[in-house]
Amino acid sequence: MLLCPSDRLMLWVWALTQGLMCDGHLSGIRVPLRNDMEAYDHKRRTSRSAAAADGPDHRHGINFMEMIDNLRGKSGQGYYVEMTIGTPPQKLNILVDTGSSNFAVGAATHAFLKRYYHRDLSSTYRDLRKSVYVPYTQGKWEGELGTDIVSVPHGPNVSVRANIAAITQSDKFFINGSNWEGILGLAYAEIARPDDSLEPFFDSLVRQTQVPNIFSLQLCGAGFSLNDTESASSVGGSMIIGGIDSSLYLGSIWFTPIRKEWYYEVIIVKIEINGQDLKMDCKEYNYDKS
Repeated sequence: MLLCPSDRLMLWVWALTQGLMCDGHLSGIRVPLRNDMEAYDHKRRTSRSAAAADGPDHRHGINFMEMIDNLRGKSGQGYYVEMTIGTPPQKLNILVDTGSSNFAVGAATHAFLKRYYHRDLSSTYRDLRKSVYVPYTQGKWEGELGTDIVSVPHGPNVSVRANIAAITQSDKFFINGSNWEGILGLAYAEIARPDDSLEPFFDSLVRQTQVPNIFSLQLCGAGFSLNDTESASSVGGSMIIGGIDSSLYLGSIWFTPIRKEWYYEVIIVKIEINGQDLKMDCKEYNYDKS
């Protein structure tokens, strides 16, 4: 997934259309969207973040190699990245989610959590004295808003003060055995709860640091396994914050404009698999928007 400076022009399509290199093997599908390299080259020349997307692995002091293989998870349960919160830092695994915008972590005991965020142990925690409720397609949670110092160990070498929702109650949100304790919403502020004045984590990161307004996701699944063990069902991938690592894909970056900045809403008019048009109604391709 690629986020470009103001309109975050290139998103999802990298993960959906490129041949991604997972364990040295080609994976993924191609969708005939648009490969307007002239427009892309213009973006590279005129924007700080797009220019950082190509070339060597170091941009603005960022080492992309440190971010390769920084995602873990299980098939059907999502991908998570390790993050640290507070002072001294508390390590938590955080689910990466492009369909929401809140950064929220478990902050109370729960049967499915091995650890959670202790606000009282962080000297840098600031209580915003505001509650928040977030429902998802599956599950919901409610909690209390605050800010604290956050970093990604296998990411840019920076720390930022970010908005955090401390989850105090939840229903069908945490998953038994999933090994993550929170969620990192990477979508736009438009869908943040309780309202769009709550700045999402990635926006805070870009505003407070020299990190370019781009992230890319390489998602490599192990596939279905009858033996549901940790080794058989675990999956991995990479979240490259601040650019694109060219070693993780083959070919060119395909992209399409974001129609509306809330979810990453794009318009799909046709999908072919192995050269065969699926010939589905346009509504089937474009609803739900996320």
